[in-house]
Amino acid sequence: ALVAVAAGYSWRAWHPATPTAGKTGTELPKTAPAVKPNSTLAERVLLGALDDHFQQAQTLLVELNNAPEDSGDFDFERATADELISSGRLYRVAARQHGDRQFVQMLEELETALLDVARSEGNVRPEALKALRARIESQDLLFKVRVATKQVHERQKDLLTAAANE
Repeated sequence: ALVAVAAGYSWRAWHPATPTAGKTGTELPKTAPAVKPNSTLAERVLLGALDDHFQQAQTLLVELNNAPEDSGDFDFERATADELISSGRLYRVAARQHGDRQFVQMLEELETALLDVARSEGNVRPEALKALRARIESQDLLFKVRVATKQVHERQKDLLTAAANE
């Protein structure tokens, strides 16, 4: 028994214990291993998120342009615009950190229009809807969102091509 205990202590001295989960199973190791971020992976994730964001914004803008003036209920559009504002701010920070100035500028332009939608009244008057449509058209916002979506798709394709060539 003494030999077994001595062998166990010497084995532990040569092989440090690996962290194990506690009773709840949620404990993490005290120090996480250093992981170097992969910029290509980060860019792919950002582009995927921007693609989804721009497509949702495009859908909202099309709905606003095609909504009947006497529809009255505007709750869904307001809620959608509010969600797009929140996510757009996060994507703008990520794009700024990544150095994508064109996407940062597009997200800023989009946010100003989305703010108008999100802060509008629950029952939009026809003249307020016309003014909102005029602003979207005067800024060519729908066209810019479509161009940004196309640029995202092209960059995603370029990243896939570059990954395939490696």
